[in-house]
Amino acid sequence: MTEWAKQDACWKRVQDLKLSMPAGLSKALIAADDAKAEGKGAEKDQQLLDGIAAQSRVCNIGGPLWREIKQWCIENDVRLSPKDLGILETCGELPRKVPSELQSPVALEVLKRAHEEGCPLAR
Repeated sequence: MTEWAKQDACWKRVQDLKLSMPAGLSKALIAADDAKAEGKGAEKDQQLLDGIAAQSRVCNIGGPLWREIKQWCIENDVRLSPKDLGILETCGELPRKVPSELQSPVALEVLKRAHEEGCPLAR
């Protein structure tokens, strides 16, 4: 069966078939390009929602606690990049400064690392 499906004669027979679509089916179908674009749009929407959720969590933690977490990380040699430090600085200035949807997941990743290193402030 699988060998027959690989042969040109099989494909020629399939191409020659006269098939009709059930009424109304064409209204339910969308073009492949449209489906791909729709999927990318949904992915971007989800990324935005995830960023906003992270931003909300960062804001709920509050500036004073972020400052303490940053200080604990420095004192306990938790690996922080210059980017991490800058974002923690911004988080520490809440509510005057608010980290972006892109910065907030980074701050939460630093919080996770601090927790793994034993930071009692990182919950």
